[in-house]
Amino acid sequence: MHVQPDRFDTVLHDRLLLSYVALPLRLPPTVWEAAEKSYHSLCSALTDPKNPDYKVYWTQGHACDTALDFLLLLNESKEAHAFAGIALDAYKRGSDANWYDDYGWWGLCALRIGSDVLFFGPLAFEFNGVAKNCWNVMRNKAPKVWENAKNNPAWKNYEPRYSGGVWNSDWKSDGCDPAAATLCGFQNTVTNGLFLLLATRMGIQGDASAAALAAQEYDFLRRWFTADKDPNNPRTDPVLNQYAERKAAIRERVSAYSKTSPSNVNEYRPTLTWAGDQGLLLGGSVDRLRMLNPGTHEYEEVLGVSRDLIAGVEYLVCLLYTSDAADVLR
Repeated sequence: MHVQPDRFDTVLHDRLLLSYVALPLRLPPTVWEAAEKSYHSLCSALTDPKNPDYKVYWTQGHACDTALDFLLLLNESKEAHAFAGIALDAYKRGSDANWYDDYGWWGLCALRIGSDVLFFGPLAFEFNGVAKNCWNVMRNKAPKVWENAKNNPAWKNYEPRYSGGVWNSDWKSDGCDPAAATLCGFQNTVTNGLFLLLATRMGIQGDASAAALAAQEYDFLRRWFTADKDPNNPRTDPVLNQYAERKAAIRERVSAYSKTSPSNVNEYRPTLTWAGDQGLLLGGSVDRLRMLNPGTHEYEEVLGVSRDLIAGVEYLVCLLYTSDAADVLR
């Protein structure tokens, strides 16, 4: 299995370290010091024009969300107020948001800041607007790529296998053509995972339409989780790669189009999984549990997926540090 590390190694390192610090443990001073250093590194990505991530919209949203983990543990409102200003400046500066998952990263960060005005100060109100703007882009565009493209004869073979999911960008004959593109124009896991997380969290905060879209998205993923058991579509690789009993890894994108379409998804690789996608789907599944009644069939089903994904994280981490994964590390 090829485990792909995140696309920006420095940001990934800082995210992993700060996620560790966010655990409810009494940590050694050396770990705390390293986490504080990583927090300032993430702030640099948001403020320093010389930082390579300074103008990369999605990685800045990614960094913002992780920095919040540290701030909530630090529990110093003055620092949180200052960071809210830094994050808002970075958001307003962003200009290269080309794919719909970009809005997911910033939407999640903005929703967290916007939900705690006492901690983050008056800018929290503005972040509520940022979260809604990001969500509106995702919900109004990401689910409608096929609907907008299906009348083009060149794309008749790319009808989705299952309804209810989202794409990372619109199809374009000059670059995002599903027949030839490698990254854009697909129902990839990162975009569907972010859509699930943002829709679920908006729904938890009272947005009924977002809650309905979260349910629709999870139903899409649920069908893809077990696509190999679909009697109407035999021999289809599922998104949930059950590599061992009760252990699963998330594949990087869906594997096929509608049963009436002869084409497989371009650049699909059955052994490729992003470690970050694993976390997104785990987080989305755990959040989904908050919207369900314990003891119901759906609750137990989602809980089972969550447990399999947790076991899969352990496997992926081990694999990343073995020689077997050396060829995919960057």
